[in-house]
Amino acid sequence: SRMDDKGRQWRADVTFQVTGPQRLPWTDESPEEYRRPLEAPTFVTGNIQVSRDFDEGQQIYVGIENVTNYRQSEPIVGMDYSGGVGDVQTVSGGAVSEDPLYDASFVYAPIFGRNFYAGVRWSFGR
Repeated sequence: SRMDDKGRQWRADVTFQVTGPQRLPWTDESPEEYRRPLEAPTFVTGNIQVSRDFDEGQQIYVGIENVTNYRQSEPIVGMDYSGGVGDVQTVSGGAVSEDPLYDASFVYAPIFGRNFYAGVRWSFGR
C-alpha cells in the first residue's frame, strides 16, 4: 500500500514454489520394506507474510510457512529399525559401522507441516 503521512504502510508477500520430480537413490537391493520409488513426486509449497510499518522504524508481522501443508511421508529410511537410530555394530577386523538400514538421503520435501508465526521489528538509527 501507499505510505501515509505518518510513514505507516501495509505490505504483503506471497510466494509459491513448484518442485518437480527428483531422482532418488536406487534401493532395489534393500529389503522390500525399505525400498523407495526412483522418483519423488511433484509438490507445491507456499509462504505468506503480511506486515504493517509504523513510524519510528517499528513493524509488526504475521505469516504462514508451508501454506499447502505438504509433508513428505517417511523421509528417513530405517527409523523403525529395532536396533535403534545410530546403533553401531562391530564388523570384521573390529571396525565399527552404523546400521546399514538407516538412511536420511531420501529427504526431498518439507518434513514439518504448516507453521504460523508473528513478530515485532524495531529499526534503530533511522
